[in-house]
Amino acid sequence: VLVQLRTSEFMDIVNANALYRPGPMEMIPSFVRRKFGQEKVDYIDESLKDILEPTYGTIVFQEQIMLLVQKFAGYTLGMADILRRAVSKKDAEVLLNERKRFVEKASRLGHSEALANQVYDYIVKFANYGFNKSHSVAYSLIAYWMAYLKRHYYRYFMATLMSNSVGSTSSIRNYLADCKKKKVVVDLPSINYSRDEFVVHNNEIYYSLLGVNNLGTLTLNNLLEERDRNGLYKSYQDFITRTKDILNKRVVENLIHAGALDEFNMPRKQMVLEYENALSIAMYNEILGDSLIEKEVVTEEYTFEEISMYEREALGFNFKYSAFLKYQDLKQKYKTIDINDLTVGKNRTVIFAIKYIRQIYTKNNDEMAFLTVYDESAEIDVVCFPNTYKNVKGILAENKYYIAMGDVDIRNDKMQLVLNTIKLLD
Repeated sequence: VLVQLRTSEFMDIVNANALYRPGPMEMIPSFVRRKFGQEKVDYIDESLKDILEPTYGTIVFQEQIMLLVQKFAGYTLGMADILRRAVSKKDAEVLLNERKRFVEKASRLGHSEALANQVYDYIVKFANYGFNKSHSVAYSLIAYWMAYLKRHYYRYFMATLMSNSVGSTSSIRNYLADCKKKKVVVDLPSINYSRDEFVVHNNEIYYSLLGVNNLGTLTLNNLLEERDRNGLYKSYQDFITRTKDILNKRVVENLIHAGALDEFNMPRKQMVLEYENALSIAMYNEILGDSLIEKEVVTEEYTFEEISMYEREALGFNFKYSAFLKYQDLKQKYKTIDINDLTVGKNRTVIFAIKYIRQIYTKNNDEMAFLTVYDESAEIDVVCFPNTYKNVKGILAENKYYIAMGDVDIRNDKMQLVLNTIKLLD
């Protein structure tokens, strides 16, 4: 709408905000044409021009209704508000009574009965569409500020949006996609440069440490306090030594799998395997006041699929290491749909990985299964009925990737996929 209006002043935003709602949306084409002189503007009566001219002869705001009846029929402000609320309810008896009062009061001010009825009809037509102008101004001012900040301070703006969306993977994904379009780099969380919010460092956005699963606010505050007080963590051993009383093994592993310790230049798998040894060295040095030397690191790393799986567990979704990337050509060939974009209907084709499998027996003692599957966009429950399950049971396994076709429906207010066919991908 703002593009159609060729926004040139603040009130264009205010008007668009009020119009872009169910009901008044149908007036937008006429409103745009009137702004550019492509449609005649009718004020019904010249006495109403100063009230209706700013909105091209259209009642956009509730305040215009009140000003109009005050000026045309001599209503007090209180009476004008009562009429506005009464007319918006569209009650036939109330409309009739208010019409009589409006026409009578307008006639006393010298307006003809015909004109008064015409103005009243105009009010009734738009009364239910009018939006509170003060609200629209406030919303529009916020929208203007946000648009300005996004345009001129994009990295900081997006960092703030993502900080406010920690815990909502769908929102984070959308913001990351926007950053990618703008060629703005968003880095994995960093144990040395990330904080409890998404932050901008060296012109790049660093993922929030609070976005790492199982790392609570209190624990993170202690972690950051240690870093702020004693400087950056210099190595994996230094990190374990300084945080042994702050972090447990599970949190350390999640930080590793999220990529937060990648700057120590050790394979992730090796850091997981070395945790107990690093902790022993830290405790030995603390107790004996000695400096036990770290043993030489043996290079060892997870497979790409393992890195992808662990990253998803640590962050809630695949941020950098998505195993689905190698299936892009397949997605285009079969026109598959992302889980997040699925709609109710038949023969939906999806590429996904299986997270959980739960096998049950029906009343007839037939095997069937419920699956929880995921792709880069979301998760969904899959139902595999007996006739299908007996044919595909042998290929189903957790953490494997598949292309499948099924019917999408709603059960218990939740979308699910009823499996028809499925094929294991290499």
